Amino acid sequence: MFGEYKLSGELFIEKHGLKISVKETTKGIFKYYRCFQNISTIKTVVSENPYLGIYPLPPIGLRPFTVEHVYLKLRSPITLSPNKKTEIYFKAPANIGVTVLENEKHIIIDNISLVKEKYALYGPIESGVLCRFYVTDAYNKEPLITLSEAVVKAKVINESNNFIEISKLIIPVSGAKLFYSSEQVYYGLVEVIIEAENEIIIKHLNEPIVSNISQAPITIGQPKEYLKMEWGI
Repeated sequence: MFGEYKLSGELFIEKHGLKISVKETTKGIFKYYRCFQNISTIKTVVSENPYLGIYPLPPIGLRPFTVEHVYLKLRSPITLSPNKKTEIYFKAPANIGVTVLENEKHIIIDNISLVKEKYALYGPIESGVLCRFYVTDAYNKEPLITLSEAVVKAKVINESNNFIEISKLIIPVSGAKLFYSSEQVYYGLVEVIIEAENEIIIKHLNEPIVSNISQAPITIGQPKEYLKMEWGI
């Protein structure tokens, strides 16, 4: 599904109930139509010799308020022993971005969320971080995902001398360019450095977690170097 499509005449794509079609009504004028669960969007695109792009997007940019992070709530907490390193997989939400490509420039014309969006506040009301909220299990290998999800691989390093219980992760996703294969979508590698219970650094690295995958050419927002989880993990 993901990739570029030359717009000429009529294009129709369907996957897991998501339908996208584009039809040239007159020369240089295209009618874009998207339908999912009986909710449809219609737009007119005016462009000469364009391509349509479909790519995974960070799950932000759908509301007037600004959200730059994903809040992953674990169904079952993980306990990490002192000075322990491990790698854990999670599922996280992902959107689908539809673009028009002309003169090597992508313009996002549709930002699609296939699940009902939920939001949560990490930290106190006065100074906390508003996040896109998602509940996930933890996995010891890459899980299979749906069209509305992406795989997160976290390299977790407990540098403290204490046992640390992990019940949540706050991942910066603004400005992130996701990766994709024919069947899976991936975030870049996530690094979690635990210095103490309330001193956790989370970095979303721009590194693919598997080989032979493509990186989406689009994103939303500006990248953040790291996030410091000050109110517990």
